[in-house]
Amino acid sequence: WGDPRIMRAIRPSPGNHDYATQAGAAYYRYFGARAGPAGQGYYSYDVGQWHAIALNSEIVVGPWYRPEGAKAQEEWLRRDIEAHRNKCTLAYFHRPLFTSGVNGPTYEVRSLWNIMYEGGVDLILNGHDHHYERFLPQTPLGVRDEARGIEEIIVGTGGGDLRGVKSPLAANSIVEIHGYFGVLKLTLGTDEYRHAFIDASGRIWDTGGRKCH
Repeated sequence: WGDPRIMRAIRPSPGNHDYATQAGAAYYRYFGARAGPAGQGYYSYDVGQWHAIALNSEIVVGPWYRPEGAKAQEEWLRRDIEAHRNKCTLAYFHRPLFTSGVNGPTYEVRSLWNIMYEGGVDLILNGHDHHYERFLPQTPLGVRDEARGIEEIIVGTGGGDLRGVKSPLAANSIVEIHGYFGVLKLTLGTDEYRHAFIDASGRIWDTGGRKCH
């Protein structure tokens, strides 16, 4: 982590464990400008022809919920999407709206989903639940939508204790992998993306991809 090349590549998004330490102050000190404005935690940038949006789910739910902060993030998100009309857009934040995991859905992020769905976001990446799960493209209300729906992928397999999933599975859950540490590899193309989950042994799971809206 001390390698400056690694730090230049990291674009973090805060989670509940980050905020459990000094209400996020240590997180913002450690990552500095890479984490966006201190105390705010949301920002955006371009990767090739893609637009990427990092959001802060911790200010919309739980002990760190701040109504004014949540509203400011929503207003910023609307402006950011309007200002960046890239063909392809992804967003990432800690707590998922849809999950079969033990923590359950975070319904408070649905307002962010509403804005992203209306703005044409293609892909949402989450953590929080300690398993891998991919959902069919869907609306913020969980209705399958192949034309304009957002694909959500949970990748909570980076090091915390692994957990299973609940039965019955969440609607539109298409792939669940639990019991394996691993990472998600995303290849961002001109008007499409490819995904693959790679476990700690190097085994490749759930390969696929999708065209952008």
